[in-house]
Amino acid sequence: MDTDGNGTINGQDTIAIALNWGLTNDNWDEDGFMPDTEISFTQEAPFFIESDTVTTNQTANFEIVLGDEVNQATDIYGLAFTITFNPEVTVPGSAQVQFDNSWLGTPGQNLLSIYKEDYEAGELHVGVTRTDGSNITGHGDIGVMQITIKDVIFRGDLTEMQLGIENVRIIDVTEQDILVTPIESTAYIDATTNTINPDLQSKIKIYPSPATDKIFISAANIEVSDIELYNAQGKMIRKSNQTLTELRVGDLSSGSYYIRILTDQGIVIKHISKI
Repeated sequence: MDTDGNGTINGQDTIAIALNWGLTNDNWDEDGFMPDTEISFTQEAPFFIESDTVTTNQTANFEIVLGDEVNQATDIYGLAFTITFNPEVTVPGSAQVQFDNSWLGTPGQNLLSIYKEDYEAGELHVGVTRTDGSNITGHGDIGVMQITIKDVIFRGDLTEMQLGIENVRIIDVTEQDILVTPIESTAYIDATTNTINPDLQSKIKIYPSPATDKIFISAANIEVSDIELYNAQGKMIRKSNQTLTELRVGDLSSGSYYIRILTDQGIVIKHISKI
């Protein structure tokens, strides 16, 4: 939206939006072209927050994922959505979103974004759009949500924190709606250790995803002590205290699962899909 009326959509236009967030104008009168809101395109692309394990007093990074290798997100131009989180375990004002390594585009070149935290509601409202007049197709990370976990007393060794995506609106360059599949995910707060190493997320590889019969675990030069498999509801359904390079999943129902890997360098949680 060209809020300052200079004919160019850029970062300056987000200032008026931020200053008037949540307000309405009763005198607004629509004119000109409006898209047909009854027309929409449904895609099977998943939309979710990548699970991870974090500790207290830590700024956690959660990847925002749109589309996967099987179901890409096609002809995307702009998105608006709300990330939901538990405010009781997070530091006020710490929630934010970065799009530095997004397949949607490059901030400052062809990508413009804005976000607003509603801490009491446990919501982070996000908007991001391309600015070059062309759609894009892809899958994987579109951004990163950053949030700091409070130093509070948790019950048990591992506390769940649900991360959801709601109020999704995705459009193409003609402003036609695109419907995708938001998926709730579960992050874990580990109050028993301070040895979680964010670098492990890239060092440990799990493939393929989606999987049909087996998944393979690659952890070169890293000593793995335990591997735990959780369903989308956060229930542990399988555990091994042996060093494995593969895990059978053929007997599992289709859906999303999480693998928690304990190593000599820290803890990693990876998301997989079973088809």
